[in-house]
Amino acid sequence: RRINHFYEYENKLLISTNYGISEFRMNNLEFGDTYLIGDSGEQLTVTQTTVFNNKIYAATQGGGIRFADVNSSNLVDFSIWQNISNNSFRGVVNLSNSLYVINNSNSLQELQGNTFVNRDQFNQEVKDFRVNEENLIVTTSNRIKVYNNQLNTLINISNFGDVPVNLSSATIYQQVIYLGDL
Repeated sequence: RRINHFYEYENKLLISTNYGISEFRMNNLEFGDTYLIGDSGEQLTVTQTTVFNNKIYAATQGGGIRFADVNSSNLVDFSIWQNISNNSFRGVVNLSNSLYVINNSNSLQELQGNTFVNRDQFNQEVKDFRVNEENLIVTTSNRIKVYNNQLNTLINISNFGDVPVNLSSATIYQQVIYLGDL
């Protein structure tokens, strides 16, 4: 079993795993339901989740972007999970009322209606994709790109001088960028 991502929503953690999504209730420190969202209820690798417009969106490997009403009392029923695409996705985030994904071709795309529109392309595997302090942060092994909430590039770091890097993540805290390096 592998944990791929945590997403906090209304005092619950949605835990993206290699089998689906598990719910952890933070108010009583107990696990809730597990959602197996494959076509016939089978396990499906979920790489990242977010909530957007009252729907849980799940980026999956080979199962597209799946979504269901966050307020549904029957999220354990695989048949209520709808699918936008059959491709593989590294991540999905909600930034300023827009839904963004990174697909396995390392393309940053925005969901417009039921169609993904390309917004940027990375020539390396995207290692981390997150929203922090109203910014979208994309990390590859040797590059950090930070966008504002209008998807304009704020920071693009790809030169680390003579220091070898193998980045795994990046985040911003109080206007300082912190890097995770393997």
